[in-house]
Amino acid sequence: MLFTIINPSDPYTIEAPTMKVAAAACVLLGNGSYAFKPLEGEGAVEVPIFFIGGHDEWFNENFGANTETVCGDVIDNFKGQLADCLDSAMYGNRADRAEFERLTEHCSPEERQKLRIERNRNRHGSLNDIGGRAHAYAKNLRAALAAA
Repeated sequence: MLFTIINPSDPYTIEAPTMKVAAAACVLLGNGSYAFKPLEGEGAVEVPIFFIGGHDEWFNENFGANTETVCGDVIDNFKGQLADCLDSAMYGNRADRAEFERLTEHCSPEERQKLRIERNRNRHGSLNDIGGRAHAYAKNLRAALAAA
């Protein structure tokens, strides 16, 4: 599933393997101030902005449990998928992502990730470094996974 991160600063896209992981990533990354608008992926729905509330109602409607329970489940049981999702955050729109994928198709996954991080760092125009924050969260999740 591919999403646009709706935020007040820079354009970003992000990939998620499931809606549950996407919803948890959206809440973690934006603390209720961002939305994820689906661009592709069967079963993908918009994760709305929860700045003024409504998060528990949306999570119950979509996952049968409140926000804390769903996000806790993702962090506890799908930590690697959440880290991969956050690591996929990329500055730009769908066409920018497709171009990056084309240009790096022969790179190793490690090199591709290094280039993605460098690209995000060099292109974001606001003080709000969404890509940097996403990659930092992913790094912490991977460290927790390795320590377990």
